Amino acid sequence: QQFHASTAGGLAIASPPDTGVSQSPIRPDFKGTPLAEPEEELDKGQFPALSNLSSRRNGVRYTYHEGEVRSVDELDNLPVVGRGILPNFQFDSAKKAEYFGFQYKALLKVEKAGRYHIMCSSDDGTKVWLDGKLILDNDGVHGTSWIESYATLGSGFHRLEVKYFQKIGNKEFKLTWEDPD
Repeated sequence: QQFHASTAGGLAIASPPDTGVSQSPIRPDFKGTPLAEPEEELDKGQFPALSNLSSRRNGVRYTYHEGEVRSVDELDNLPVVGRGILPNFQFDSAKKAEYFGFQYKALLKVEKAGRYHIMCSSDDGTKVWLDGKLILDNDGVHGTSWIESYATLGSGFHRLEVKYFQKIGNKEFKLTWEDPD
């Protein structure tokens, strides 16, 4: 309970009620396996800019699907109900409130080379690929949750692909990144 009380104070969550069960404190001499640095685990590597590419038009190409899935990997099994180009990653053009999915493809123009912090929030599942490499995997049926990674991007164009699906309830999809500064 010592651990619960100190954690609850730091995270502003309620402590569990005192059940009368005592628990020994964490041993200060415990020498378990150290945790890896989070940024090391999240680093997805180097991405040089693609050569001989230029963007013919602004926007995000999309395909829209309807039907029930539990993973973005199942979107290819659903019929394509719509397709087109959107100004950004959005699902406003969904014809239904539930049981739909989008596959987005775009060229990302990176002005300044460097290490970028990439974050995604979604409800339900999302996967994000950069130059064909999976960099964010927030797939499955779940409430809103964040996932993040780091990628070192060369200046120029990069292929960005996103798959998102909505089952029931709330829906959300946000893809953001922080510049290397």
